[in-house]
Amino acid sequence: MTRLVNLWLVVLLGSTGTAVAQSSRPGWGATPYAGPGGTGVTFRTWAPNASSVAVAGSFNGWSTGSLPLISEGGGVWSRDVTTAGVGQPYKFVINGTLWRRDPYSKQLEGSGTRNSIIHNASAFTWGTNDFVMPPPNELVIYEMHIGAFYDPTPLDGLPGKFTNAIQQLDHLVDLGINAVELMPISEFPTPTSWGYNLSYPFAIESTYGTPDQLKAFVKACHDRDIAVLMDVVHNHWGDDSDDWSLWQYDGWSTGGYGGIYFYSEPNLCCTWWGPRPDYSRPEVRDYILNNFRMWKQDYRIDGFRWDAPQFMLFTDNTQAIPVPDASNAINYVIATLSNEFEHTFHIAEDIKGVVGFNSHWDMAYQGTMQGIMSTGADNDRNMSTLAGAINGDPNRIIYTESHDTTGDLNTWAVRFPKAVDGGDAESYYARKRTQLASVFTLTAPGTPMIWMGQELLETNLFSDARSLDWSRTNTFAHITRFYRDMIHLRRNLDGVSGGLAGDGTGLVFLDSTLKTIGYRRYHAAAPDQDVVVIANLRNSVRENYTVPMPAAGTWYIHVNTDAETYGPDYENVGVAPSIIASGNPPTATVNLGRYSAMVLSQIPSVGLSVQTLAVDDVSFGNANGRVDP
Repeated sequence: MTRLVNLWLVVLLGSTGTAVAQSSRPGWGATPYAGPGGTGVTFRTWAPNASSVAVAGSFNGWSTGSLPLISEGGGVWSRDVTTAGVGQPYKFVINGTLWRRDPYSKQLEGSGTRNSIIHNASAFTWGTNDFVMPPPNELVIYEMHIGAFYDPTPLDGLPGKFTNAIQQLDHLVDLGINAVELMPISEFPTPTSWGYNLSYPFAIESTYGTPDQLKAFVKACHDRDIAVLMDVVHNHWGDDSDDWSLWQYDGWSTGGYGGIYFYSEPNLCCTWWGPRPDYSRPEVRDYILNNFRMWKQDYRIDGFRWDAPQFMLFTDNTQAIPVPDASNAINYVIATLSNEFEHTFHIAEDIKGVVGFNSHWDMAYQGTMQGIMSTGADNDRNMSTLAGAINGDPNRIIYTESHDTTGDLNTWAVRFPKAVDGGDAESYYARKRTQLASVFTLTAPGTPMIWMGQELLETNLFSDARSLDWSRTNTFAHITRFYRDMIHLRRNLDGVSGGLAGDGTGLVFLDSTLKTIGYRRYHAAAPDQDVVVIANLRNSVRENYTVPMPAAGTWYIHVNTDAETYGPDYENVGVAPSIIASGNPPTATVNLGRYSAMVLSQIPSVGLSVQTLAVDDVSFGNANGRVDP
């Protein structure tokens, strides 16, 4: 019999002798209701191998028999419970003995038996802000770990929370950030985590806060015109080592594998990080789709970075998971969200060219930039490789640091400044070359992303148990100012750099001997706002250097990274309001500082140059560092 149809054909007597039936109301897990028929909670779960399912909680004294669920057919069980209400803990009891947390739990208790908690998803007041995320070419993303972003009480042994992160959002506004990308925030079993070992995809990690506190964070972002993207993990879920996961949920398994939610075939079952969901089951595909629906509908998330979708499509780099399992699951989610919601941004972490994804992380870009900038001898910097990395796919996310490249769980990870100068990650050379890489990142085609702490010149490895050192906003205020000025240019906030939002890139000049490069960025919609970037990748000043230019006339210098504004030990080489290009073909004479770049357009800045603004409360150590030939 079809679920939710012919309701009263499935009736039994509970232990109280009262007739009960499957629910006629929609919703998975625990869904509060109120209306003419009264108030209560609808409970529904999928347990196809169960002979009985009951719900137990504080509303019935944790009785295993007083509130049996009724089979709807197809392995689905449900009933309405008038005595249950929001905030009460509960579990499902399968076959009389198996106590299970709800796979659709929105919230779990933070300690003890970690019961599921009934949550009212519609109670939060969003207000009237009708935020719409800008298109990808207008975004600058800030990747963030909620627990390690800002923790005002670092000695309490607990990570930062959503409420803490809200307190630092104005810092991001000042930088010019208009999108944050959250590392996974679904419930995980360990006290702290990067978030990729999730146990319950629908539940909010209890140490970060409540569902409504996450909504308050999203609302605070949207009120500041900041989009919220988030990592979602559906290539693996928790396994048998996590004793409160979806593993063998209704008691059934074969071959020692994970039961109804997971593959049971040896060649499909497993990823490097945990068991793979069984995408061949329509119920599992619906579970994944409903998870995305929840993030969109209940939390107003603007987009998703799919963690390792390559391992949803392939068992390894060569063996494809049988069609139509995973490809159907991905297409099903993206197509459905496209029909039901507007403006959802989908990012693939580790694979490109898959239909439906808007973008992908360009991991090769990061490796290329770090390799070029950490090369000890200037003569060894490969300028052609640099040019190729800059002139890349506009449908990509580009970055020089991420949680992976800086995280303490990866033995190869290192902060970018440390890679540049292993002896002194705060040295002149570390700062100079780090800024050069960021100039390229914030002016190249693609959506730029910075990892939390870059703007503070953070040199410690990322740890899920340690917050950023926010005192560095004073110590390295010049670095913070540099990122602010570059992000403002990238987003054309001053109306002088519209070319950076376009797909067009043209190499103006490249000198592999002198290690200089110039390139033009342009946008068909802003033909008068071309931007030119000129850079010197040698530890020597380039004076009276003649370079070709795309057009004759005055070119205004909006950023010169050798300005003292960006480092008190910098030399102010080439700091000037503008240069003149003349001749046919046009050329200009420039002065370039060591390891420096300048960003120019033919539109003057309004008012003071960003390079003449004061910087407050600055203290630096010495600038000793490696001197390259």
